[in-house]
Amino acid sequence: MHIDHHDLVLENESDVEQKVILPVLLGPVFLEIPQKSVFTKSYLMPTVLDKNAHATGYYPDYSIWMHGFPIMVVEAKAPDVPCDVGYREASLYARHLNAA
Repeated sequence: MHIDHHDLVLENESDVEQKVILPVLLGPVFLEIPQKSVFTKSYLMPTVLDKNAHATGYYPDYSIWMHGFPIMVVEAKAPDVPCDVGYREASLYARHLNAA
């Protein structure tokens, strides 16, 4: 699994998730995290965090689990969204998981 940098078209958050983040997580030339350790949004229950846009709950785009422990939270954003927005959301969810 690799990223085709020359013809890469990123128009929305889903493009970033599927064309960039997933290859980085699973790819043998990148992190090579075992697929069984990578979970998508549906794995965790929604959680109410200090996130202005969602009152019902929040799912991280990806969470990485090893030996029953969450080791990484990954939040994707569309190319036009500042990266600090995704960083803040991922940090909030990681803090919530660590407090549990």
